[in-house]
Amino acid sequence: MLQPLHTRQSDLNSTLPTPPRRREAGRARRDAVPLAAHGDWAPAAGRPDPLALLRASNAGRDAALVPLRMQRMASSPFAFLRGAAVVMAADLATTPVSGVQVLIDGDAHFANFGLFGTADGEVLVDLDDFDEVMFGPWEWDLERLTASVEVAGREIGLGERDRARAVRGTAGGYCGAMHELAAVPVLTLWRRRTAVADLLAGVPSPWAPGEGVRKLLRKAEDKARASDNAALLTSMAPERPGGGWRFDGQPPLLTALEPAEREMVAQSLHDYLCRRCRPSGTSCCSAAASPRSRTASSAWAASACSSGS
Repeated sequence: MLQPLHTRQSDLNSTLPTPPRRREAGRARRDAVPLAAHGDWAPAAGRPDPLALLRASNAGRDAALVPLRMQRMASSPFAFLRGAAVVMAADLATTPVSGVQVLIDGDAHFANFGLFGTADGEVLVDLDDFDEVMFGPWEWDLERLTASVEVAGREIGLGERDRARAVRGTAGGYCGAMHELAAVPVLTLWRRRTAVADLLAGVPSPWAPGEGVRKLLRKAEDKARASDNAALLTSMAPERPGGGWRFDGQPPLLTALEPAEREMVAQSLHDYLCRRCRPSGTSCCSAAASPRSRTASSAWAASACSSGS
């Protein structure tokens, strides 16, 4: 396993390698850790017990929800893969890497990509889970992504040939995107947005989706465009006859807070909004405010922020 390759330096007087030099360094790294080195995997000697890792990962979680989590993970191989990021991380830690450290998602299975409606009516494609973000080998994200494609393919009954084609297409898409993005200026890359149409336009012809897939994507795009906070509110908290909304209890997923917890949540939201909107302090930030007035002032502060006050 190679040592990390540091591509950024803190000395502003230093000169970063030119793109040709970076490509040359990348080829040297690939010669040291060839692509074929990633093709096989076997459990390392002394591999930790996966179930022990899962039990340890439950530390700090809500104890009432742990059984539900385990039940969901046991429902299918793909559900297990989704919930067992800690197990795959332990396995990947023993695999060859090129030493190029980047900011990785840490849990880049394909179900963590989604469609998002924007305020200007667009629907974008992007990652939607960042709980495990860290600096690490770029290979880990790609290997978790391709593994998820393989496992999902098995689950829906795809044959070995079709699964291999899907995995190669995923890896090939990643490779093609990296070649393209390497030539994009940093600020342009920072502002880059990927719409569904862009996603389809970039698929090479051997993997181009058929009309059935395109129809599903259009349906998902329409759903994402229609999804907003109001729709979420009405789905989770029906409006009461006398006005207002109240969450419907769905234990153990959705339960009422105890009075002390409710007070902590209201106080935290109140303090956050007051610091954001009124750094100098106003009556809404009074420490003596009652719980009811804190809730009301939090709503006022949120309105002030959204209106640009």
